[in-house]
Amino acid sequence: MDSSEYKELFLAEAQEYLQTLNSCLLNLEKNPEDANNLTEMFRVMHSLKGMAGTMGYDQITEVSHSLENFLEELKSGELSPSAEKVDMLFDGVDLLQRLLVSPDDPSEEDKKSASELLERIKNFRDTPADKGTGETKEKKEESVPVAPPSPPGDKTASGQEYLDLNEEEKQKLKYGLRMGGTSCIVNITLREDSLMKSVRAYMVMQVLEKNGDIITTSPPMNDLEQENFDRSFIVGIVLLYSDQETVKNSLLNIAEVEKVEFLPWNTEEFAPAETRKEVEQAEKEAAPSAEVVGDPGDSTFELPLNETEKENLRSALNKGGEGYLFQITLKEGVMMKSVRAYMVLRELEDNGEIITTYPSMSDLDEENFELSFLVAVVSESMAKEEVRNALLNITEIEKVDIFPWEIKEKTGPAPPPSEPAPPDTEDGAGVQEKPAEKEGKAAEAAGKKGNADKAAADKGVQDASKSGVVEKTVRVETVKLDELINLVGEMVINRTQVLELGKGQSEELDRCLEQLDRIATDLQNASMKLRMVPIKQVFDRFPRMVRDIGKEKGKEVQLHISGEDTELDRSLINQLSDPLVHLIRNAIDHGLENAEEREKQGKNRKGNIYLMAHHEGSHVVITVEDDGKGMDPEKLKESAVRKGVITPEEAEKFRAEETYNLIFYNGFSTTETVSEVSGRGVGMDAVKNNIEAMQGSVEVSSETGEGSRFVLRLPLTLAIIKALMVKADNHVYAIPIETIRENVYMEPEQIKTIQKGWVANLRDEVIPIHFLNEMLEFPVTKEGWEEYPVVVVASGEKVVGLIVDEMVGQQEVVIKNLGGYLRELKGIAGATVLGDGSVSLIIDVVGLLEDGRVEIGQDSINY
Repeated sequence: MDSSEYKELFLAEAQEYLQTLNSCLLNLEKNPEDANNLTEMFRVMHSLKGMAGTMGYDQITEVSHSLENFLEELKSGELSPSAEKVDMLFDGVDLLQRLLVSPDDPSEEDKKSASELLERIKNFRDTPADKGTGETKEKKEESVPVAPPSPPGDKTASGQEYLDLNEEEKQKLKYGLRMGGTSCIVNITLREDSLMKSVRAYMVMQVLEKNGDIITTSPPMNDLEQENFDRSFIVGIVLLYSDQETVKNSLLNIAEVEKVEFLPWNTEEFAPAETRKEVEQAEKEAAPSAEVVGDPGDSTFELPLNETEKENLRSALNKGGEGYLFQITLKEGVMMKSVRAYMVLRELEDNGEIITTYPSMSDLDEENFELSFLVAVVSESMAKEEVRNALLNITEIEKVDIFPWEIKEKTGPAPPPSEPAPPDTEDGAGVQEKPAEKEGKAAEAAGKKGNADKAAADKGVQDASKSGVVEKTVRVETVKLDELINLVGEMVINRTQVLELGKGQSEELDRCLEQLDRIATDLQNASMKLRMVPIKQVFDRFPRMVRDIGKEKGKEVQLHISGEDTELDRSLINQLSDPLVHLIRNAIDHGLENAEEREKQGKNRKGNIYLMAHHEGSHVVITVEDDGKGMDPEKLKESAVRKGVITPEEAEKFRAEETYNLIFYNGFSTTETVSEVSGRGVGMDAVKNNIEAMQGSVEVSSETGEGSRFVLRLPLTLAIIKALMVKADNHVYAIPIETIRENVYMEPEQIKTIQKGWVANLRDEVIPIHFLNEMLEFPVTKEGWEEYPVVVVASGEKVVGLIVDEMVGQQEVVIKNLGGYLRELKGIAGATVLGDGSVSLIIDVVGLLEDGRVEIGQDSINY
């Protein structure tokens, strides 16, 4: 198997598993008695081992297998969780993280670490003091239910004594035989030294599923998944697509499969009177025009439901819902049956809960049906006629019949299709028959459906495509999302051009342009939502980091996280981790006192760090706060003067709020000694630069003895934004809407001059007034204005009024980077292409206000 195409998927899922392991370990460290953490860790480690084994990553497989066994012993009580064991598990997770860097070629250092870890695990097992309950393994095993015996590898009996079929499995067997399949028992024996029995069993099942219908296994699928068998197991199967020799060769190609035997299976009692081929031959001449799916109008009609569907049905009925069967018939010659089926299901989902479909969802997706299909729906208040009309409005829908769904207490598989007479109902219900070929397809779909549902249930995974429930998520490569956004951006630009060129040509064209505008806007909004991801994936990294740094510094630290479901643009999420790492590390190293010092000050021994996120208008606000010693403005100025960051004269003029910003100067640090965590004077400078590169801002506040707070404000997205287009010196500029507080027109007498600077009183708030031309170093004419167009912008608590030549209007713009030469240009966030093809620069309000071009505060306004 070529695993390279699955490598990215493996790495993505493995990272999620490691994050789960870290979270569970942190919880286990706080609450060792909570067995749920061990259970979850065991499940995750088992899955990771299986994935790595399938991919052929032997080192990861070996480490995860040993950790899985160790977790099993902790879970069972043979070993008791202790601080040393938890530390060892943390080290194991760290090793797995390093191995993921190059999973197919681990470094010698990582191999050495793996050997050391395995030795540590062995030492814990060999130490009597580590035993948890004192109960021996032998005694404990006596209390565990024994799994059904595995058939020996050299057995010569039929193996049938190991196969006890339930009603559902019997029905599946009947279907398979009716389709002309060959029933047999496959006896698989693995090598004695096989380390990944569950993985090999899974790979065997995959091969067999491709060649027929798996009816049952011994031991059951759950035991195979949990490796509750020796080294052999049997599978009862009906072969449909291959012969025994082909299947045997495919199975022997699986690593660690030692032997494959095909044994006879006496299934005469389940054999149908007529095989599928015989029925086809008998009915070939009298083939009706529509597919046979049974007669939903018949009170004896039953749909095949698996256990998951039955549970969903019970839940829906308990809420007071009623059952309905929708029989959808498409027009002859329809070209896109799967698309029409999807549109039908989407409409019905809006009006109730879909329990199942017939044929199955996968068959509908693959167009394995003729012209009609059934959908079973439960709804609390179904307006049938409205739903029917909505469905008939879908292109190429011929007919929609709605039947009441009589819910049976025992819902079994659908009876074999027969030749029902069309029911005489006011809905025109009924389906005409088709040849037995389609009858066989329906039976085949039902058989496959039951088989897939059984396998999914055994593995603890709900296969939505088989159960009639549409999948809610799908993995997509980020590069494909970026391509989509770029294309949507180009479309936005061209939409503006088309609207300008076509406006006023004719009423009909105007209507078409309005429709185009709405559709393009909806597409743009939908594509932008695809980029939005919860900030949780960044926040989840920090509990482990806080724990490790706290132990390293000898401080007791508690991290409190809130707002992790707040969504932010994916491109910003990827850049956010480093700034937050610096802030949290500094909070632990600089901000929080050690436990003894906190006790002397009357504080709790354990220091607290609060990491919070929330939406604020079109921004996301992230706050990092601690309850440590805070920052002393005088000490900050003292340190800044000593390091040459500012002069003593400048220090005297600094207010407290400005003093806190000294920590963002390159080379500034209040720590006398350099450590691995901090002290070099580059971390906070990097924080500010990174946040500003994301068009965001950082605000600092502190109170001596109480703690410090850092507030990061970031735009929701950097791809397509709404902007106010303004003119300055005959050039058009874009000012992002999220930075604008309001737009006003001021008369000259409303603007006052104080210390050569202009200010205005806007609703009892005095704000500085500046010409945008002047800030961009264009010539300015300050006299002769009848009124001034003023755009009031804000960055955090800083508010400034910008006088522009003209306010053109609001527009959605696509942000384009300026390139390497102009990337560091302060005050300009990027550029965009206007509808007429000209280029407009996008004003970076945060950069302008932070760049010193605009004087803000009491120094510029002498109250």
